[in-house]
Amino acid sequence: MNTEMLNALKEKAHKTAVEHGFHVEEKPDAYWLGLVMSEAGEAINADRKGRHADTKGFEEIEASEKDFPFAENFKANIKDSVEDEIADKGAANDAASVKLPTQQSWDAQE
Repeated sequence: MNTEMLNALKEKAHKTAVEHGFHVEEKPDAYWLGLVMSEAGEAINADRKGRHADTKGFEEIEASEKDFPFAENFKANIKDSVEDEIADKGAANDAASVKLPTQQSWDAQE
């Protein structure tokens, strides 16, 4: 899958999420920062457990003629791995960068 295909899927997923009520309410900055940090923690835990994605196994199943559903293949080879958690962190980071201004003065009183 190339970058253009992935971006198209990302846009479709976002549109579907908005249509189902996600991304509607405003969240405080701390929410977005917490989301990024929790995903980073999940990646650390996956690494501690030695869980890394088997991308070769995933791609071999996808390329084969086998009738193996994508969701099952993902769960067996990618889900909850370091790479999966880093991808989640990237998505959280993207969401945070959209919501947070680039120049923010942080006041402990807020």
